[in-house]
Amino acid sequence: MTDLQADKLTGLRDHIVERAHMESHSLLETVKKDVATWHSREAEKLDTEVDLLLRDARSRAEEIRRRQIAAAERERVRERLRVQNRLLQDAQGMLEEELVSLREREDYDGILLGLLKETLEHLGTGGAFRFRLAPADGMYGRELEKAVAAVEGVTVSFDPEPAPISGGISLTSEDGKIHVLADWHVKAQEMTETLAQRLLPLL
Repeated sequence: MTDLQADKLTGLRDHIVERAHMESHSLLETVKKDVATWHSREAEKLDTEVDLLLRDARSRAEEIRRRQIAAAERERVRERLRVQNRLLQDAQGMLEEELVSLREREDYDGILLGLLKETLEHLGTGGAFRFRLAPADGMYGRELEKAVAAVEGVTVSFDPEPAPISGGISLTSEDGKIHVLADWHVKAQEMTETLAQRLLPLL
């Protein structure tokens, strides 16, 4: 090989090496740019995912908070209703006790008579009836029977068999089709609405 040929080969080799170096440098820059672009894109996707997760977590936390508040409010309302019901039951019990204590009044026979007449008027129908009294009130039976004899359209007789009541009147038609209980327990229950109107605003 002549010197000229050797020089040409050396020049060609140097050219190839330099070109390869330039191409590798260009390829490396391209790869760096691609990696940077991919990293940026993935980082953006990750930020988006994190933001979605955070928003979902906040939404879930808010929903849990709303449910807890709603549950607490329902429990508060239930407890208030329980207290109101207990108060009304206690008030009914005390009222019934007060009605039973009417027996200590001197005009108790007049109270029973008024209750009997009121019950008959409420029925608004004629016919024959029997009334019974509480065991402690049997002594007033015949007196009441005489007092209601003047009520037009009805025949009322006293049944000496004691009624299972604390006080008041148990009225039954002779044919057994009508039975009206006007005892103190029923009267106390009938006043539930009035008791509620007066007591509940105080809570």
